[in-house]
Amino acid sequence: MLPLLASAVIVIAGMLLMADRARRDADRARQAQVVMEHISAISERFDAITWRSLATLDDSAPQAVVAQGVQAYRDMTSALRQLRRLGVPRARIAAIERPLGATYGIGIQTTVLSRRDPAASQRMARTEFSPTLERLNAAVAAAGRQQGINARAAQRRTWLGWVGSLVVGLPMLALLAWRLHHMRRRSAVAEQARSIERRGEQHLRAVMRHSSDVVSLIDASSSVRWIAESVRGMLGYEPEELVGRHLTELVHPDEAHRVVRFLHDAAEQEGRVGRLSLRLRAADGDYRQLEAIADNRLGDTEIAGILLNLRDVTERLALEEQLRHQAFHDSLTGLANRALFEDRLTRALVRVRRHGGHAAVLFIYLDDFKTVNDSLGHGVGDGLLRTASSRLTDVLRAQDTAARLGGDEFAVLLEDLDEPGEASEVAERVRRALEVPLTMEDRRLQSSASIGIAWADRDTTAEELLGNADVAMYAAKERGKAQVARFEPVMRERVLERLNLTGELGSALENGELLLQYQPVVELDTGRISGVEALIRWEHPVRGRLAPDRFIALAESTSLIVPIGRWVLETACAQLRRWDDLGTSAGGLEMSVNVSTRQLADLGFPGDVRAVLERTAIAADRLTLEITEHVLLEDSEDMQRQLRALKEIGVRLAVDDFGTGYSALSYLQSFPIDILKIDRSFVSGIDHDREKARLVQGIVEMGRNLQLRVITEGIEEAGEAALLRDFRSEYGQGFLFSRPVDPPAIVALLAGDMPAPLILDPKAA
Repeated sequence: MLPLLASAVIVIAGMLLMADRARRDADRARQAQVVMEHISAISERFDAITWRSLATLDDSAPQAVVAQGVQAYRDMTSALRQLRRLGVPRARIAAIERPLGATYGIGIQTTVLSRRDPAASQRMARTEFSPTLERLNAAVAAAGRQQGINARAAQRRTWLGWVGSLVVGLPMLALLAWRLHHMRRRSAVAEQARSIERRGEQHLRAVMRHSSDVVSLIDASSSVRWIAESVRGMLGYEPEELVGRHLTELVHPDEAHRVVRFLHDAAEQEGRVGRLSLRLRAADGDYRQLEAIADNRLGDTEIAGILLNLRDVTERLALEEQLRHQAFHDSLTGLANRALFEDRLTRALVRVRRHGGHAAVLFIYLDDFKTVNDSLGHGVGDGLLRTASSRLTDVLRAQDTAARLGGDEFAVLLEDLDEPGEASEVAERVRRALEVPLTMEDRRLQSSASIGIAWADRDTTAEELLGNADVAMYAAKERGKAQVARFEPVMRERVLERLNLTGELGSALENGELLLQYQPVVELDTGRISGVEALIRWEHPVRGRLAPDRFIALAESTSLIVPIGRWVLETACAQLRRWDDLGTSAGGLEMSVNVSTRQLADLGFPGDVRAVLERTAIAADRLTLEITEHVLLEDSEDMQRQLRALKEIGVRLAVDDFGTGYSALSYLQSFPIDILKIDRSFVSGIDHDREKARLVQGIVEMGRNLQLRVITEGIEEAGEAALLRDFRSEYGQGFLFSRPVDPPAIVALLAGDMPAPLILDPKAA
């Protein structure tokens, strides 16, 4: 009996030890489950911290958010260390650590990037941070489920051990005392575990109470069984107000059917079902935009319900809408940008192909905007762009789309047109609206626009239509400012020619292809040549001799105008020196040189003029620099300083093409101007047009009253010259006296070949 008793004692002891070990395993598994829930709550903090950072525009927000993220990461790693102490396998912990590190790193990057590039941070949040957080939650959920399985298996082993020990040990009173003692120890350990669990639950409730999210437990019929206290902050309800009510009672009527289907699917599928965006009615009657995540735990005896995590995404959606608007609209004017315009244009052309109808594109260029921006500053330039945008939208129809393509270029998409004339009417309205003068920072600015029109057909692509409108706009610019042009195929050939000329112009100066011709300026009373104007020509190796209207605009649009202008000044003064050396000019001939706005903006230009005069030994008062009337509109300190510096050198300043711009008398008085040159458009036909004659006479008298020398350009008829002489215009210039000629021809004219009788006797014409 003794061996049998000993064997029985050994068997009972082994079973009791097995049961005790299984019980400890079950206790650790349950404690690990509590820690898993804590980890899941921390991961939700990561998500909330990151999205709050994207909705916060305060510059100090990233440091605060990073600090919160670091604290959450420390809480998470502390929880992982606790899992190791509870005996959770390293492989299971590693499955959580990997997505945890990725979630933390991407969250911090998204937060920091939000200050520099909100659009990029938003994309990173959607495409990288949210999927990584999902993987972390999935890993935590999987580990939690495994711990539950382990706990239940250990519990079964515990009961098997106890039952076996009771069956074998009932006859053994000696063993009963030992078993009772062991049970007391087990009770103490269980109480300790329950205490730990209660503390964990209290901590979890505190976290959920202060969380920005709301966790709720509902049954299969969507009735609320429990809801976190954080519902006060989100919806304004007390938790007990909602317990027992159906969640669908709070859903916006427009979304009720969709929410009911979602909750039905959640009750049918085990585990996490997915996300749903919905609107719930708050206590104040307003609706909040929420995002719900459902997790079916109906089969879990400890939960026996559906867990709903509700998150307020109102600010996030507003931020996303703001980012979408910024991505497709110009930040300065609020108009559509190129991306949105091209998208709408593509859609419009698809509708034209499918359903008929017509569409057109206007390409709008603000004339002289770069000059205003460079001379008056970006503040004035931005104000001009905003004003132009406002005027543009005011004259468009509701179905039209206006966009700023960049810089000084705008586009308009016109839909639902019946015939091409409608597009022309809209373009004219736009042109008239943009040419109204405006006042900016106490300066009166004259704006205008060159507009190109392209009409769409069924085969036109968006890129082709926009390109055609661009080509038409360039054609409008070539016709003069404030013009409208419709696209014609021949225009594209001109654009290609323009591109080719631009490339060839860069080498024209180096290859010696540029030359100067000179047109005399005569005294109308005597016919004496008082001076000449230097006019540039391009001796193109293939195209022949080109007039300035073929290439000067190209040079103005690039940086080439500055070296070309410097060459013209040097060449003209050197030629005047040679005429002096020949004795043909008697030392009194004057030279006029045209100066571009870009040259005047160059701070080194006055120094260049002084250096040229010194090298050629030409007196400064024999050199006249002709500026366009538009320079007077740029009444900036820099421009005033440049003109004063030129006057200090001693050169004369002339306003060329006077009357074509919008100069006022005050501008002529405020600038150090010496000469007024009346544009030839006013002179042509004045001997047959009384109104035009009176206008020219008024300009001449105004110039004389201001003590300015008046030169009338474009005189081609003897009657015009005689009438100007009667108006007491002292000087004239035009084909009646001479076309622009090469230097030897000027020598011949100075020798006495000028047809002076045509001036004095109109009948001689």
